[in-house]
Amino acid sequence: MAQEQLYLQKMTEWSENSDTDNLPRVDKKLIHKSKDINNFVSRIENIELGDADYFLSQVILDGKHPYFFEHDYDHVPGLLMIETGRQIGTAIAHLYYDVDFETVFILNEMNIRFFSYTELSKPLFLKSIVRNKLIRKGKLNQMEHDGYFIQDGNEVAYMSGTWQMYNKKVIERFRKSSRNTTLSLE
Repeated sequence: MAQEQLYLQKMTEWSENSDTDNLPRVDKKLIHKSKDINNFVSRIENIELGDADYFLSQVILDGKHPYFFEHDYDHVPGLLMIETGRQIGTAIAHLYYDVDFETVFILNEMNIRFFSYTELSKPLFLKSIVRNKLIRKGKLNQMEHDGYFIQDGNEVAYMSGTWQMYNKKVIERFRKSSRNTTLSLE
């Protein structure tokens, strides 16, 4: 079955077989959150592995969230979509690339484009492509993540980012050496 057909089949299945107000959430540990209310990822499934790896996720749209909906919205806020894209990229690294939970993620770059309003009342999905994976000593050290937010079969936004992953001890060394460095505007 062609990749686009697999995406469409899975989005249809998830839309028909779920109550969008009560979607299951991935383990909050996978997205580096301590409260379930701040978890916007329902499910993640691998569609195809290869040089670039393809995934599909469903976004949890909680119109009562105290931060993202602190005033009335009739659409999904862009910042919620950005946070969801970050969460999905992080979860994919843990679930599919065996990145351990002691790893520190550094988001080096992020780009996003919005094409249309994203409705609160309709299911929202993220088609993800992970590419340009850098593996060192058998561990994922860097990856690029492209995400296409899909609603009603249409792209409503595009997001891309580059992550690096480091051991906590390496990050501590980086931070200590940066404290001893004076930044200059010259």
